[in-house]
Amino acid sequence: PGMEVPDDLRNLRACLNCGMIKTTDQFVRHGCDNCPDLAMMGDKERVFDASTTNFDGVIAMMDTGRSWVARWQHIRSNRLVAGVYAITLHTRLPSFLVKELEEKRGVVRRVGSVQDDSS
Repeated sequence: PGMEVPDDLRNLRACLNCGMIKTTDQFVRHGCDNCPDLAMMGDKERVFDASTTNFDGVIAMMDTGRSWVARWQHIRSNRLVAGVYAITLHTRLPSFLVKELEEKRGVVRRVGSVQDDSS
């Protein structure tokens, strides 16, 4: 499948694990291309749990293995599909989802930076 970019500028959300940006409907229809273990496809409540509207900046990576933008942002891009990503997330993945991911594959993959605005 080809790269899926947001098809609307409203209702944009970023995956809390990898930072990929899609609309709410795109996450419900197709899930996150990088994070199938988050099981967002077909589950709008799960999309709300595993993604956020609270992010800053947008980058597009087409050739993720050679992207200078990814290197500049300190994103390990060789594991990510081409797409649109948030530069900074202001929300963290909920602990119950972190635990689920750790149980499934032992790794939580975060990209870009996460700023904790709660302090």
